[in-house]
Amino acid sequence: MPKIAELGPLELEVMQIVWERGASTVRDVIGALNTEGRKPAYTTIQTIMTRLEEKGFLAHKAEGVSYRYTAKISKKRVQHSLLSRFVDQVFDGAVGPLVASLAESKKLTAEDIEHLRRVVQRMKDEG
Repeated sequence: MPKIAELGPLELEVMQIVWERGASTVRDVIGALNTEGRKPAYTTIQTIMTRLEEKGFLAHKAEGVSYRYTAKISKKRVQHSLLSRFVDQVFDGAVGPLVASLAESKKLTAEDIEHLRRVVQRMKDEG
């Protein structure tokens, strides 16, 4: 099982691209990064994707002379793991202060608040 805490910032960006686009080549990932005004070297992204495969986050299939990579681990699983680690480290494992901090930061939109209300209600209903 991959150690999610070991994901570096660029590795996480590459994973985001693969989750959004689906099966991707190194060139696909570079193209997505280029839209953000960056131009990483081919070998840099190739190395990152090879490492992600070695760590168990990606798998590849050969397509001619290139590889097409797919995610082996879901975005939701990574999000939950990273958030859990953050809550443990920053909020001593307490979720309430995290939610309060988000609400007080005024970064929650009306849609966010409604979504949160539905989640809390579902949790109450489930018991």
